[in-house]
Amino acid sequence: MQKRYRIDVLDYIVTSNHVHLLLTASKGKRISEGLRYLNGRVAQFYNLQTGKSGGFWGDRFHSTLIQDGDIEQFRKWHRLTLDGMLKQGKKLQRETYWSKAYAVGDKEWVKTKLQHAGIKRMSVLTAEKTSYAIGVI
Repeated sequence: MQKRYRIDVLDYIVTSNHVHLLLTASKGKRISEGLRYLNGRVAQFYNLQTGKSGGFWGDRFHSTLIQDGDIEQFRKWHRLTLDGMLKQGKKLQRETYWSKAYAVGDKEWVKTKLQHAGIKRMSVLTAEKTSYAIGVI
């Protein structure tokens, strides 16, 4: 995928039921095409190994804009959500805001991205100087 679509993998996080990839490409369209390709290749491999057929992942990927490709900002945001749950003694489960945020960065940058996209029905939330936009697109 990286070679074929000229995508750089900056970071990744593997959880029990999904994967987060921090990707960059000179053209955003390449990321969508590359992930479609990756999904197909993983399904082919899995199906050959197990004798099954069909898709591997159930849902299409969800992309989130990350300010300046800032890996530490992404990691901090992810840690805040996970650490908050652990400190509260909550059962670890997938929370929608982990992977459904439209953008993650400082508050003004996130607001600008929402305005640029014409999105009005999202909230900008902030936790320890990291803001993220969630809601209905």
